[in-house]
Amino acid sequence: MLQSLFSSETYNISFYKQSPAVLAIDWLEGSKWLNNQGFRESIERIAAFVEQHQPRYLLINARKLNFIIVPDLQEWYQKNIISKYVEVGLEKIGVVMTGEFVADLAIKQVFNDKTSLQNMQVKYFTSSDEVLEWLDVSLVKS
Repeated sequence: MLQSLFSSETYNISFYKQSPAVLAIDWLEGSKWLNNQGFRESIERIAAFVEQHQPRYLLINARKLNFIIVPDLQEWYQKNIISKYVEVGLEKIGVVMTGEFVADLAIKQVFNDKTSLQNMQVKYFTSSDEVLEWLDVSLVKS
């Protein structure tokens, strides 16, 4: 069952209450208005929802993400956010990429530190359907 948790001009967060539970982040066109602080605040909010709902999987649809994650933010994400994901037992993160070389490279660099990821798997895709196939789930929206 789908539960909408948060919605803004820049992203939406949805929680699929099923087994296994999936938290989905959909970045939107409005993300082009984000600055570094706004991105950081967005990621902190997402991490809070991960901690609260403790999903097994995270689906990040970055197709419409119009923000380049600069090296300082990549490092901040690795030090401050990934550890929270590991603590709640997140097992897999599936990311739908933007299709833009620089933006996609920046996203991959966020998750390139295998030590901080521990046993969590991260994989990159071109569509949400591919992510769901990899997660081996079908999302129930009603």
